This record gives sequence, structure tokens and C-alpha cells, in this order.
Amino acid sequence: MTNRRLSLATTLALSVALAACIGTTDYELELRPDGPAMHRTLAMPVGKERFDHVSALYGAAPTPADLAAFEEQRIVGQIFTGVFENELPDDIGGAGYLLHYASPIGSTSLYTERFRGNIDFAGMLKSQEAAFQRLWDLLLVFCDQELSGAEGYAAFRRFVDTELRNDAWNILLLLSSTDT
Repeated sequence: MTNRRLSLATTLALSVALAACIGTTDYELELRPDGPAMHRTLAMPVGKERFDHVSALYGAAPTPADLAAFEEQRIVGQIFTGVFENELPDDIGGAGYLLHYASPIGSTSLYTERFRGNIDFAGMLKSQEAAFQRLWDLLLVFCDQELSGAEGYAAFRRFVDTELRNDAWNILLLLSSTDT
């Protein structure tokens, strides 16, 4: 494999690997309903700005160790606890509600919450397709540089740019729409 091939393959592999890692945060959420109230415990890593936002919702104060970490611009693990009725806090970046109805024959509760995310599914799909098409165009540039002099290359390129491109996009859509 030439250095140029190795360089392009390495760049593509690193780009895909880095794209998969961007923007992930782990949360641990414990919910315990109690009639019209929801006891909520949230464990998450925070920096100073995020701590200020979430602590205001839960009425928490930073410890001296937290303040020292924030001065050094470090992320610290925090546990926030609170009791909420009806509307749940915008702590993870969504919207949550607890509806409770009591009657003479019993009571019922309904909890619903949307955690972060983008609700513009059409926009997300367009963005993902644009990224896929750019990546496929890079593949074609690579093929043009490495294979353009080969016999039958024009037919091969036409196949890769039309049928194979479409099939690859359809496979990605299929894989992203299944829970495996």
C-alpha cells in the first residue's frame, strides 16, 4: 500500500472513529414516584457552567473541592437530589412531566420525559445524508487517483457512484432504524 493510500485510509478511519465519540455524556438517573411528587437523583459529570445551571434547579451548593476543580476548569462528578411535582427540571436538556390523578376509587400517575436530542428528524436526516455523500465523494476521489488508468474503470466508477452509493445509503438507513 502506498503512503498516499495509507494516509487516506488512516484519515477516513480516524474521522469515523472521532465522529462516533463526539458529544457523549453518561448520566445516571433514579426516579421514585411518591403520589404527586417525583424523587429524582441525577449523577453526572459537570463543569462550572453546567453545575451552576443544574444546582439552581436542585438548590445545591458547590463544595470547596468543587470550587477548586472549577478554578482548574476540570469536570467533576456530581449527584443532585430533589423532589418535583408536575414539571420536572430541565437538567438533562429535555422536558419532563409527572401527572398524578387521585379519585375516590384510587390514583394513577403518568411520567413522560424527553432527554435532549434534536426533534428535527428531517433536518437530522438531511445532515446525515450530506455527511454520507461527502464521505462517498472522498471515496470516489480516492478511486479516481488510484484506479483511473485501469481498464473498465469508467463502468466501475459509474457503478460505485450510482448503484453502490444508493445501496450503501439504504443499508445505513436500515441499520439506523433497527434496535439491535
